[in-house]
Amino acid sequence: MKIELIKIEEDRRKIIYKISQENFIINNKIFKINKQVSNLSRYLKSINIYIMDILNSSIENNKCINCSSDINRNRFERNKFITYKFCEKCDIEKIRKKYDVVNCIQCNKEILYKDVKYSTCGDDKCLNEYRLIINNKIKETHWVLSEDKEKIMKEKTIKRKENDKKLNRVYIAWNKGKTGIYSKETIEKIRNATINQMKNGRIKKTGIEKLFENFLKENNIKYTYSFIYKKRQFDFLIPDFKIIIEIQGDYWHANPMFWDIDNNDSSKKKLYETQIMKIKDDKIKKRLIEDSEYQFISFWEYDIHNNFDKVTKTLFNLINIK
Repeated sequence: MKIELIKIEEDRRKIIYKISQENFIINNKIFKINKQVSNLSRYLKSINIYIMDILNSSIENNKCINCSSDINRNRFERNKFITYKFCEKCDIEKIRKKYDVVNCIQCNKEILYKDVKYSTCGDDKCLNEYRLIINNKIKETHWVLSEDKEKIMKEKTIKRKENDKKLNRVYIAWNKGKTGIYSKETIEKIRNATINQMKNGRIKKTGIEKLFENFLKENNIKYTYSFIYKKRQFDFLIPDFKIIIEIQGDYWHANPMFWDIDNNDSSKKKLYETQIMKIKDDKIKKRLIEDSEYQFISFWEYDIHNNFDKVTKTLFNLINIK
């Protein structure tokens, strides 16, 4: 048992129908729906049938489009049947928005908001094209391409350190103090990747390395930065004289002027574990060069800043000897 309905209005929450048939026949009784709806409703009730049940069965779907539960809030007034798309629980803005119709930013196809993927319809072609556009925009406007990038980077670093101090944040590497977490193959891959970075000049120079490099340039001394020898990286190579040079930071490499290298001087600072490991590595690197055709020399950060004449004199003496 159904009543013919025509959709006359629809919005994001409800659909409104109008009864299109003139007469409703039941048990050989004829009711004019537009004029005798009340009479029809009373009669149906007398035989345990409710007009709302008939109207609900006359539409294609009487379930919530979000959770698929039955909707019990439809109503009939002034010959109009008003149906809702959502149950009472789902009829909130957050859920309604999911079923709004929007357009793909690439192909303009109409889709539901809940099916949007990165502003597109989700088609691979649209996704890839839009990602390419966004990536190009980022490349064009990213702060690393600006003339003030060094200033911006410095400001960001200062701000991060301030926040770290304020929030008492301490960064600890996830693999610190752990052994046996990498296979031999993985260690070899990491080592080779690092070597390639060094060969391609993608290692950021320290401040003291830049000072020493400027000195080499000003004196027209040919050099190679980040020289690789037997899978070890060295700061500078002077190829014409076969001299390998290491520029060592006072902290990381533990300058004996300030750090208790032999663990017998209470007036100096005690070494950290990272410094002890670095000293061992420095000794290995030095032995590698001593057994090769190259000469080895290292300069401390303190001397670069405070005794640069001593640094230049040492290097010039080596070159003159050659």
